[in-house]
Amino acid sequence: MSTEVMQEHLASIARLAPLIAAHADSAEQQRRLAPPVVKALIEAGLFKLYLPRSLGGSELAPLEFAECLEAISRIDGSAGWCAFIGNVNTLFTSPMAPTSIETIFANQPEVVTGSAFFPFGRALRVEGGHRVTGRWQFASGCQHCSWYFVLCQEYDGATPLFHEHGAPRTRACFVPISSYTIDETWDVSGLAGSGSHDVILDDVFVPQDMSWAFGRNMRPDARHFSGPLYRYPSYATGVMQAGFIAIGIAQGAIDRAVEIAQTKTGVASKVTLRERPTFHIGLADAVALVRGSRAWLKDALREFGEFIAREEEVSFEARANMLLAATKAVHNCARATDIMFTLSGANANYRRNPLQRSLRDAHAATQHFAVAVNQIESAGRMMLGMEPLAPPVILS
Repeated sequence: MSTEVMQEHLASIARLAPLIAAHADSAEQQRRLAPPVVKALIEAGLFKLYLPRSLGGSELAPLEFAECLEAISRIDGSAGWCAFIGNVNTLFTSPMAPTSIETIFANQPEVVTGSAFFPFGRALRVEGGHRVTGRWQFASGCQHCSWYFVLCQEYDGATPLFHEHGAPRTRACFVPISSYTIDETWDVSGLAGSGSHDVILDDVFVPQDMSWAFGRNMRPDARHFSGPLYRYPSYATGVMQAGFIAIGIAQGAIDRAVEIAQTKTGVASKVTLRERPTFHIGLADAVALVRGSRAWLKDALREFGEFIAREEEVSFEARANMLLAATKAVHNCARATDIMFTLSGANANYRRNPLQRSLRDAHAATQHFAVAVNQIESAGRMMLGMEPLAPPVILS
């Protein structure tokens, strides 16, 4: 555990909190993370939390990363989301050729990378690599990333390629910012500052060593990715961490509502919110939802860590527990944010009040495929020994 490094990062986040908060409105308006915030996060090493130490990163353990992710999201959900994408992306690039990994990460110390996780593109096999065409939605942070990887179905001429078990052959292709076009489609209610626009590639050549077969059996390259972190199932250290973004958003909403409650009175009343039984009950309910979510999700991560320490395959039951813990965290934290928004009164609806953004951000997080409501069904299926609805994500 690199607790000392984590504490340094948490201190950096606390130092950057006024800057992040001050640019949250402009990030929403511009539909991208504000450049001064991006610059500050880069300089503080907050896009390298999961990067191996051999490549200049912090190689934080999953629970340590969760602390940092929650702390950023507590200030601004969009900043937390961009930090999430920029870091977990590292885990999914680990099977790539080590020389390519070094080209991207070691030789470009200020690099920020991103990814689009649906195989919306077409990778046509050609000599020396693939020619890639497609459009990918939900490309978070694409405007401040210098490299992006996209998922494609492989083609040989006009023929799509499939595995023996019938699944499409999926290939991840890494491209520099100069190769892709951004279509600014991200006109949304919540997490607007994440800049999750569409990215477009039009017959772009991607060398063989800048791509890799993507799927359940991916294994990290041992030159840089040999530490315990990289033995975790990548969905647990990656997409399931979205639960901590929701926890951070909800905790931030509680912080703001408690601050408002100290002085806010109702119409024709001298009684402050902090004196009202309805606020007491609502606050207690919201705190219980957030603390319960945090404890359960951290416990699920610890359980994974025990399997990793014993060098055992993570059990099916533990995977079901992780999926349910993360999904319920996101939805319970949206409920907690609802409570704090409602109890804070009509003033919470003004744009100048951060609670309205917390409300919208919390609900936007519930729509992510990895923690959407249908994943509760997946967890229930797994508890009965059945495969989840999205096995490539949950069983990888």
